[in-house]
Amino acid sequence: MADAETTHATKRSRTDEGPQAQPSVRSSSASPERLALRKTPDRQNLWEKGEQDLPEPPAPTVRAPSEDDDTFPYIKELDPAYLAKKPLYRGVNPHFQMSHSGAQPPLPLPPHRPFPEGPFPVAPIHPGKLTSNLSLAQEKEIARIRNTDFPHTVIALVPHGAGKAINANASKIARDCQDFLRSLAFEANDNKPYKVMVHPLGLRNKTGANSNAPFGMPWTFIIQIPNNALPLYDFLMWQRVFGVSKTVSFTAYDFEGTRDLSWILFPITGNVIEPEATHMEVLEQKLILTNAICEAVETNTVYRSYAAKLAYTNLKHTGDLAGTLRTIAGGFHLERTEAEDAKGNLVPAYLFMARPPTTLEREYNDWKSFFLLSSPSQKRFSLSAHLQTFDVAAPSLRIWCELCKSHLHCTARCPLPTADGWLGINPRDLGVRAISLNPPRYEGPPGIVPCAIIQKFRTSQAETKQAEQAAAGGGGTPSKTRGGGRTVGGGHTGNGTRGRGPKRG
Repeated sequence: MADAETTHATKRSRTDEGPQAQPSVRSSSASPERLALRKTPDRQNLWEKGEQDLPEPPAPTVRAPSEDDDTFPYIKELDPAYLAKKPLYRGVNPHFQMSHSGAQPPLPLPPHRPFPEGPFPVAPIHPGKLTSNLSLAQEKEIARIRNTDFPHTVIALVPHGAGKAINANASKIARDCQDFLRSLAFEANDNKPYKVMVHPLGLRNKTGANSNAPFGMPWTFIIQIPNNALPLYDFLMWQRVFGVSKTVSFTAYDFEGTRDLSWILFPITGNVIEPEATHMEVLEQKLILTNAICEAVETNTVYRSYAAKLAYTNLKHTGDLAGTLRTIAGGFHLERTEAEDAKGNLVPAYLFMARPPTTLEREYNDWKSFFLLSSPSQKRFSLSAHLQTFDVAAPSLRIWCELCKSHLHCTARCPLPTADGWLGINPRDLGVRAISLNPPRYEGPPGIVPCAIIQKFRTSQAETKQAEQAAAGGGGTPSKTRGGGRTVGGGHTGNGTRGRGPKRG
């Protein structure tokens, strides 16, 4: 045993950390973890592949209010993780994707209806979710078109605040969005707009559509463009987010969606997470939590073996086990945010994220399971470190934005409506309580305050239910379901917004 330890100590480290790395975990040469790291892998490093052709992280654009970071509140843009290079670079994290990705295409010619330029965050949506409640006929037709030489001719349109309440006004939304898209003229089309069609979704699950959840599925409308409208397609896939009016407020998605595996694992809350913590306190608490999570999983021998296998197979990692665990832990990240508790109150929280060391869903689910459960029957557990106790993966916590469909923040904290010149849907339109109007500050979940969207949905829902009951009873005249309806909030452009197209770079 002594000879084995001497040999281990004098071996040259072969990890990405370099020869000076000091392993914190020691294992014998016969352990499964070591055996998994001995051969030379024959596959490309998935993380390096994902980082190819990405620009360098941006330089800081925010200055600290003071040299003492224990005197001012947490500023995300000054967090070292925000500006980190690989493997935590935000450019490879699907949850931090932004519009204006890639080279700027030709822009529509002015004049046209104004919209804020961005760039904006774009929440990832899996392709299966984009089509999950389309009618079977629509889904089949989209699949057929996607398999032709013109897959770009169908685009997913996800209205902001999309759900069953929005769909109660589907005809008006589809017509207004179509009118807006038909106002965008391009030089490549002889300075004319393209003939665009916007189709409301045909519901696959009509019973579900009349349930009590105003923001449940369905989501997706369909933009259909001519075969020669590549300039319009390129522009929509670059601009992505539009906030033109209350009925023309949406994000455009390719029906291919986002197939990247989620980095999000679980939320963390606790009384020790202070809502008004200073910048330094947040950074120190993030470090404490990250170390505690690493220790919790790395003491699990099954996790160590599986991590070694994934690192060897997918990350071309060879060398000592400690270096392998450090490489995978280098993809761990805690995002400061807020969560909705069971009563709808917003509480300070961290969202634990980890870069998956695989692209295979089966391997990903196995790897993720090590973080989510402290025992096979327990879905919530506590994590203690430095006398601080945190609640992990509490089922009553919710981090979900009904407006933009992001899992990084709640509806009341959606960043889209804070953009200069935003004229689209805001949290107040979705029934979120506004406690301050200048500038707007929102608290709580959507649907708490009566608003036009939800009132129309409730009325339509009641009339539909009454008609179904009358039809089932065989008597009476079914009442007509109210359609169309007044545009919520109107389609005005407001003051202070330029009436020209986006500024050309």
